[in-house]
Amino acid sequence: MKSIENIGKRLSSAKVKMAEKLGSEYEGSQISGNDMAKIRSELIGIHAEALSGDLGTAIDKMKIKAKEIGELLISSGYTLESALENTKTARQAFWDFFEEEVNQQRLSANALLQAASIVDQVLDASIISISECYIASFKENAAAADDAALQIKENKMLIEELSAPVVQTVLEGTLLVPFIGRIDASRMEAIQMNVLSSCSENNAEYIILDFSGQTEDVDAFTFHLLDQLVKSLKLIGTEPRFAGFSSGAARKIVEEGLVNDVKTFGSFRQAMYDLFSEKGISFAELAK
Repeated sequence: MKSIENIGKRLSSAKVKMAEKLGSEYEGSQISGNDMAKIRSELIGIHAEALSGDLGTAIDKMKIKAKEIGELLISSGYTLESALENTKTARQAFWDFFEEEVNQQRLSANALLQAASIVDQVLDASIISISECYIASFKENAAAADDAALQIKENKMLIEELSAPVVQTVLEGTLLVPFIGRIDASRMEAIQMNVLSSCSENNAEYIILDFSGQTEDVDAFTFHLLDQLVKSLKLIGTEPRFAGFSSGAARKIVEEGLVNDVKTFGSFRQAMYDLFSEKGISFAELAK
């Protein structure tokens, strides 16, 4: 765990520069560039605390801070689309940071996957809290405008798409989809389109579907949609791997006799290790 603590310290030291690299001004927002940079830097700092300290405490801190930021963004005219796209960009920025640590040989393969898992959990907490702020705001203002219902529907679609972002991992040709929050049939249909499109555009050889961020068990019908997604992925030449199913979800998979030909792992880290081994890739080769 010492290496994880060290990368947390390096991330903390790099948070200002990283925030500046991500940008500070967005169309439609009344928040100044300097204020936005400070917000980004503070959020990156919480991720650093999760790496160098207690994950549970950092997640609780992120939920509170993200709620404050969500309310600030709403009052400043910041759109939901920009807010969620911002978190998607941030997730990739963390991966870029970890990749640089690998290239500098300051991060082991084990620490790399541990750090990525920790950051994903904290970032997922921020997405959920910010999204909840916007949904609450839309509901409060629904009676004030004739098109409010349409706005809620459109932004719900954005949340469905971006709460299961497709991320490039450090292994070329391998994508990651971390599922966030509750997964139902409606969300699964939106996710299917996003995942298939991303795999096709990136010529992905593998995609890891990580369910460790679920808040509830998946129902039987949603599993059937997941089964359809698996079959569609194979048709376009992408092999899916599962990670992070709860014990309840695992039982349902067995009972329904679904997706039984897909490799399943307890965590994203285990899935990545299996791919490293399968491809005969050593950590030294990964760092080149």
